Amino acid sequence: MRNVENCLKQSDLEVDKIVLNSVAKSQALLSQEDKNSGVCLLDIGAGVTGYSVYREEGIIQSGIIAMGADEVTQSIAYAFDTSLEEAKRLKENYGVAKTLSQSDDKFIDFIQANNKEERQLSSLDLSEVIEESYREIFEELKNELKHRNLDSIIKSGFVLCGGGSEIGSIEELVRDFFSKRVKLGKIQRSRISGLEAILTDYRSALAQRIPAMEELKLTGGWAGYYDCNRLDNNAVVGKHPKFENVYLATGFTGRGLMQAPGIGRALTELITTGAYQSIDISNMAVERVLGKEARPEPYVL
Repeated sequence: MRNVENCLKQSDLEVDKIVLNSVAKSQALLSQEDKNSGVCLLDIGAGVTGYSVYREEGIIQSGIIAMGADEVTQSIAYAFDTSLEEAKRLKENYGVAKTLSQSDDKFIDFIQANNKEERQLSSLDLSEVIEESYREIFEELKNELKHRNLDSIIKSGFVLCGGGSEIGSIEELVRDFFSKRVKLGKIQRSRISGLEAILTDYRSALAQRIPAMEELKLTGGWAGYYDCNRLDNNAVVGKHPKFENVYLATGFTGRGLMQAPGIGRALTELITTGAYQSIDISNMAVERVLGKEARPEPYVL
């Protein structure tokens, strides 16, 4: 965070305040009417899909599904035996999220990965692969919302944002899957000030300071996966009650490195003495997961 602040200062910019990404997006994309009725801001990114549920007083829950638009690209590459770059081109140029939204079928030229031969695929086949991938993401989200008793709160439905929401007929698919109202997020111009080009295209913002950035293009990306305890987004630490000499330290939901010193010490004490000595984390035991006794972590990002 300090590195980001330092970069801004070196560019003669000042940091007014630092806020959670989902909160910042809500200020730009959600109306107070949306929030009052209960709404879910769904941010479909490349590597992950973030969700934030709002109601009246503000955000009541946010979380991350460890799947995003990259999974769609990978599914296309696997289904048609092509490279990720070619799969991305097919998705962006010809892809739609809802198969039934297509009025007719047509053939699309593409290059296979191994032999570099030009082949053809059906646009309906492509959309079926895309739709199935998106449905997997939404199934994870539906389970997450149901587990946290949030599905009944979302009266205003979903507002979509992120690069993964730019594909055709995504609104129809989300509406069909969740049986709720859906709309694409649009910047509330009355609440956000700045150059129109900067609000709609990051390249223009960069080009204000570095002209060469005007030609900037994304050529690749990377996404990481981390272990996530879907019961309560909290760690699972301790001796397994059924298996001898099996100790667990998992489910940190992206915070493992931060908690490693304390967890390492606690497990060392448990293994060498049979009990926690200086750090008692018995409430994180495996038994709570087996018994489905959730201890929710409210501050998961």
